[in-house]
Amino acid sequence: FPDANGRTGLSDPDYKLHFFEAMPDDWQTNFTQLGKREATSTLAEIVTHMRLLEKVETKRAKKASKSGKYVGGSNGNNGSTNARNNGNSTNNDQGGSSNNRNNRRNR
Repeated sequence: FPDANGRTGLSDPDYKLHFFEAMPDDWQTNFTQLGKREATSTLAEIVTHMRLLEKVETKRAKKASKSGKYVGGSNGNNGSTNARNNGNSTNNDQGGSSNNRNNRRNR
């Protein structure tokens, strides 16, 4: 709370850390895989990087929605959907994989 114990809110390093940690995990991973560190980057650098990733993600989602592919949170199927599972990993029909195993055995 502002003015609690005489403080005016989060310190700049704390604010930067909380902002960074509020980003999706894969965005944080992307940031660090490029050799960047939250502790040594400015808030402006982190914001710029995350905005770029947001634009990339938005374009990817639009492209996928035009092609009819599912894009978004994990559904247990690596982001793919089909008529068999209706996009619901808890309602998977295992018939397809069983048939594939049986066909290989009968060859």
